[in-house]
Amino acid sequence: MTKVKTYVISAKDDEDRERETAEQIARFLDKSGVEFDFLDMPAPDFTWAGGFSCYRFNGHEPRRELGQGNFIVFNTSGYRHGLTYFLVKDVEKSGLTYVHLDAHPDFWNYLNGSFSSASFVSPLLDLDNVDYAFLLAITPNETLVPFSKVTKQKIERVRERLRFRLGQDFRSLKEDGNPPWSEVSAGIKKTFPGIKKGMYYEKGSVIRGKPLYLSVDLDVMQDFPTQWRGHGRLDLGLTKKLISRAGESGEVVAGDICGMDCSFDNGPEEWNSLLEVYNSMREVMEARN
Repeated sequence: MTKVKTYVISAKDDEDRERETAEQIARFLDKSGVEFDFLDMPAPDFTWAGGFSCYRFNGHEPRRELGQGNFIVFNTSGYRHGLTYFLVKDVEKSGLTYVHLDAHPDFWNYLNGSFSSASFVSPLLDLDNVDYAFLLAITPNETLVPFSKVTKQKIERVRERLRFRLGQDFRSLKEDGNPPWSEVSAGIKKTFPGIKKGMYYEKGSVIRGKPLYLSVDLDVMQDFPTQWRGHGRLDLGLTKKLISRAGESGEVVAGDICGMDCSFDNGPEEWNSLLEVYNSMREVMEARN
């Protein structure tokens, strides 16, 4: 059985909300009997419009303890999801497929030599150890991948390396005020000619038999209390099922979870959801030979 190491981002140099969230997670894991270490990661270099934290590409020294993978990191709120870029970069394993289980694509253009939680997936595809990115269970928030936010050069570079599945593919819900799902899907394909929308476990997919880095944003669950509550289209059961399916199809070598936020009054249901997502990820990793 593979030994999985668990970390909590310390956020010691971050703003009060993120630091308090990290402390709450640590206290909960202690109470739940989960062994973990704190992991120091860079605080944001600056804040962009809308409150998104931004990081510079050279703002992180590699963590050698993460090099071999076999870890799960508890991140804090979704505003810090951009730290996933550094965590993936630290994994010393080639040919990774990055699996993004999130209500949002986080694929906008980055700017001024930096990226945010809304744009880290785009530069992540430029990492030497990443071959593909798979956006799983995403939901149209405004428009999904607007052409105005994606350069022609980026389109040409990544169109054969990006895959997606909409949250609607897993759950049928009436969408008031959003464009029809068929239009959303067609819009993505127009922006990224050649992009494929296929079942992630099908033969020849970018997941089957490949080493995977799995990043879960808890806002993928419709009722989970985040700043983007309601954007997600899954429940806890479906979220766990997709994690299990990823583990059955590929080899999950590392991952992280973000979305807890002390700004909300998280009760037993929310903390239990966090623990169940973690346990699902740990199970698929420990099952590896």
